[in-house]
Amino acid sequence: MEQIDLLIDLNKGSPHHFALVFIDLDNFKKINDSMGHGAGDLLLQLVTSRLRKAMDDKDLLGRLGGDELAILIRRQISDEKILGDTQKLLNLLGNPFRLDDKSVIITASFGIAIWPVDARSSNDLLKAADTAMYKAKAMGKNSIQFYRKEMKSEVLYKMELENQMIEAFQKELFFVEYQPIVDLADPQKVSFEALMRWQAPGRGLVSPAEFIPMAEEIGLIGELGEWVLRQACEKIREVREQFGIDIRIAVNVSAVQMKRPGFLAGVKAVIREAGTPPERLTFEITESVFIGNMEQAIEIINDLKEFGVLISLDDFGTGYSSLSYLLQLPIDVLKIDRS
Repeated sequence: MEQIDLLIDLNKGSPHHFALVFIDLDNFKKINDSMGHGAGDLLLQLVTSRLRKAMDDKDLLGRLGGDELAILIRRQISDEKILGDTQKLLNLLGNPFRLDDKSVIITASFGIAIWPVDARSSNDLLKAADTAMYKAKAMGKNSIQFYRKEMKSEVLYKMELENQMIEAFQKELFFVEYQPIVDLADPQKVSFEALMRWQAPGRGLVSPAEFIPMAEEIGLIGELGEWVLRQACEKIREVREQFGIDIRIAVNVSAVQMKRPGFLAGVKAVIREAGTPPERLTFEITESVFIGNMEQAIEIINDLKEFGVLISLDDFGTGYSSLSYLLQLPIDVLKIDRS
């Protein structure tokens, strides 16, 4: 902050400008959780070293805290040049890092704010760059965004929705709808897909396409996933007791949820606690679970199948879309994407 204040004092009354680049490492928490904080600290050192070697000598790199870094571009260069230099840094971070004899790939989200166009004080400039960085994350991470004034309201909306979602989970305001699955060959087979829904106060029904990625980002997806599974198990028991019918329910499992430490132990504990026969359940996954570590994903799926759960591959046709690749996967059901 002192360097920013100094630059502001030096450039007051002049036509000069400078840029602040806010950097946040994507999914850094997963490294800490899976490999330990020591590995996380080492990764930060390696990232910092790699960035410094590629930066211009006139620019400054500093750590703001946690996995957040900032670059102060003191040179008088165009926005196009700022974007080009930042893109080179983003691409550079895409190369693997070596941690404990393991190859780790990390991405980052970059937010850029320009003084005095976007802010006139160091504090406001930092907030603007931070806001742009959050917009980059919202756009899918591993990207760069320049600050725009309308971003502030977008980020505030997202933060408010995140807070509402946490509160909704704590107060059990989510609910599940059950979509029938019809077997034309055998109408006696009764099955459903459990679909999580959220009626947010003052907002109405929030699309799962909006709140599921948000739950993944803030680390709530594991708890939400287990909650839906618990509801499905309860519904299976309820229908059995009331109507004497054994139904099957499919539950969606996201890639982020499946890759969390303790996923297997957690879902097995829920099923055992409910007393639900595992063969009454289907876990629906998408091809994204195989990205990054296909062997580990297959190992988890095989464990679930041995436990008795069926596996359904949803949205086939939007990812690898290869029939030969399907032969490698231990799946029971294939759902083809409507597009």
